[in-house]
Amino acid sequence: MFSRYYRLLEISPNAGAEEIKRAYRKKAKLYHPDLNLPTSEREKFIEVTKAYEYLIERLNRPKHMRYVYTKKTYKQAQKQKTRKARNPRDRAKNYSKMRYKSYRKESTAFTDEHNFWKYKALFYGMQLFVYGVMLVVAAGLFLAFIITHFNPVFLIFIGLWVYFATKTKSYFSAWKLDFKNVFSDQ
Repeated sequence: MFSRYYRLLEISPNAGAEEIKRAYRKKAKLYHPDLNLPTSEREKFIEVTKAYEYLIERLNRPKHMRYVYTKKTYKQAQKQKTRKARNPRDRAKNYSKMRYKSYRKESTAFTDEHNFWKYKALFYGMQLFVYGVMLVVAAGLFLAFIITHFNPVFLIFIGLWVYFATKTKSYFSAWKLDFKNVFSDQ
């Protein structure tokens, strides 16, 4: 059953949540009735949305369901479970009737965009910290090189520092590119 959903979104069965969301955003933009005129695309949009919701729910489901041992809480959990199980198609139909702009605000696939500033703050904070430490280490190496009257051993350490600095720069550029790519498909 789930293999069909993976095929609809054109992703591998071991895809993570971000990959599922990214694939769903592309398909939703492609098939949303507000952006496409043919009505046949509406059914395709409904199927893609249903697949997305089932796959995300499957990923977020805890491994072992834990209930407090009372009949009331168990019945509430079962009720929510069955309500969620039959709603994806209904939600997808409602989404297909919405304007694409309002749909993007309501759908869970697009909600990470609002938390993007947290990732940016983490990225620039890490960059500031790492480059600060590297600056202190470079100053220490340079001073040690001068104090020891140009000892060639410190040239090796300075070479290693330069290698580490270039690797760090390439890691940060790759990380920044990943952040840019996360929401480029919206």
